[in-house]
Amino acid sequence: MQVAGYPAMNAAAPFAQRRPFDWKWVVIGLCVVFTIYIAVVPLAFLLWQSFFTPQTAAKAAEFTLGNYTSAYGSRETLRLFWNSVQFAVGASLFAFVLGTALAWMNERTNTPFKTLFFALSIIPLIIPGILFTVAWILLGSPRSASSTSRCRTGSGWKSPCSTSIRCGG
Repeated sequence: MQVAGYPAMNAAAPFAQRRPFDWKWVVIGLCVVFTIYIAVVPLAFLLWQSFFTPQTAAKAAEFTLGNYTSAYGSRETLRLFWNSVQFAVGASLFAFVLGTALAWMNERTNTPFKTLFFALSIIPLIIPGILFTVAWILLGSPRSASSTSRCRTGSGWKSPCSTSIRCGG
């Protein structure tokens, strides 16, 4: 029996409806396998070696948890972790308040140059993060930014980059 618009069902029908072999899936699969290989193998090696002492010619490597206790058991690590949490919360709160105020001002008020502000809001998404990082490093450098030298005069402020960054000669 054949229904209008549908081919007759017979034993050869499933083979006739098979899709042809597509090489793009082989290429995608190889790329995924290669990416996993170059990411997981070094990570697994690093994790495995973190449980052993360094091997020397006179002494074989021994299993230990001392690497983790020395890294995560010190008060300095706790202080650094708390510093990172404070920075993350402060930066997030600042970005939330400033972003909310600017979004409200751009959408709910009759601000002049509204389209310019909307276009400028996309710029941080376009510029790579490394460029922002280099810009902040140069801004904090005592040798390159005149704005930081003006802030330092009379305020006693020292640049956080003064000992680690040497620009020029």
